[in-house]
Amino acid sequence: MVRIKICGITNIDDALAAARIGADAIGFNFYPKSPRYIEPEEAQRIAQALPDRVLRVGVFVNEDIARVWEIVSEARLQAVQLHGDETPEYCAALRVNSSDSGRPVKLIKALRVGDGFHPDQIAHYRADAILLDAASPEAYGGTGRSFDWDVARRAKRFVRELFLAGGLTPASVGRAIAQVQPDWVDVCSSLESAPGKKDRQALEAFVRAVRMVEGRERLI
Repeated sequence: MVRIKICGITNIDDALAAARIGADAIGFNFYPKSPRYIEPEEAQRIAQALPDRVLRVGVFVNEDIARVWEIVSEARLQAVQLHGDETPEYCAALRVNSSDSGRPVKLIKALRVGDGFHPDQIAHYRADAILLDAASPEAYGGTGRSFDWDVARRAKRFVRELFLAGGLTPASVGRAIAQVQPDWVDVCSSLESAPGKKDRQALEAFVRAVRMVEGRERLI
């Protein structure tokens, strides 16, 4: 089963709609420069309202490790997604901190695929999952750009779990799943009517497209 993560959630209405429609995970962006930034206190309020089955993910960009864990605790997150220039050493330190604290938090490292990217570099990161997104000089993510899915397909042998992101839409996600066979698909800007505001029809169409390619469409 391919699972679905809806990222860039900024309000409770969108979060509950995504959960109702069939999202398996919700992403909160804690990068202050992002148009989808959310305060930890508001993320906590939303997280508390979600069904238990929905994974709560915090997205961070080059954040101090101590601050990451402050927000994890405050917002009651179950996973940390590193979407910046974090090094393998940073990831290892974050894992050690997680083990010391006794908090079972999933670590997802996002890597941007552009010229010069080689799938074997994934092996350097101690992470529970790897997310592949399109490289952009303008932003760390949420650009709606895609990349060569063949790179993601070749990267699968280096990962425990693969999140596929980057420009996925209701029209393209079926082809992406068929070609890559990822564990997760991750979507943000392509389902928005404005930055941080999800479009209900687009959400429904995306989830339906994922379930259809698996041959088991859900009633929405």
